[in-house]
Amino acid sequence: MPTPQELERTVRDDFGKALWEIFNKYKVLTISTNWQVLDKTYGEVGGRFLEDFLLSELKASIDQIQKYHIVDAYAPNGRRTMEDVIAEWEVPDVPRQRLLISLKGHRAGSASNPNLVSLKKAITFYANHPANSHFLLVVLHYLPERITQDGFHMYIQEIGVYHLKDLQEHHFSLQTVGSGGQFLLSGIDNIQETYKTPHEFYNILLQKETTWIERKHKK
Repeated sequence: MPTPQELERTVRDDFGKALWEIFNKYKVLTISTNWQVLDKTYGEVGGRFLEDFLLSELKASIDQIQKYHIVDAYAPNGRRTMEDVIAEWEVPDVPRQRLLISLKGHRAGSASNPNLVSLKKAITFYANHPANSHFLLVVLHYLPERITQDGFHMYIQEIGVYHLKDLQEHHFSLQTVGSGGQFLLSGIDNIQETYKTPHEFYNILLQKETTWIERKHKK
């Protein structure tokens, strides 16, 4: 049996290779509309289109990517979940692994800090962390190119797959948004990781919750 760290690495690497296989089939994604797209819309497009495409292609490509042990893919139940897509990973002699995937589209060259996860939901997930569940962050670095007033291409330049718990702490920018606090992803162009057990990450989240409560009371 592999160690938890070895299993996490294999799951992440397999899923990353499966994503490259999907995106390399198309090289470029083309989006067209029957109306003229505003410059603001064109400038901000990305994440939701890529999320929709990823779920569609994961389901359609299961037979082709089973060599990477991805055996199923589906949308999560509910509209306000941490994950955008769920995939199942399976190999002999290892319990089936459940991959909860949060997808972030990042326009190359932009200084974006996308929403990462709510503090409350992260604490809830890691407080009762199932041994066979992995929360994966997928960052798709893309470059859009307008081809007409009502259409554009999206070039996927890089795909990053990370375990949420392994991100270094400087990537978590905690904002006092809503009732429970919200993490934004900082330093998206240079993501760095340090392996942590789910329990270690849970303790870090509790520390950040304490800091957030103290900050909120000072306001």
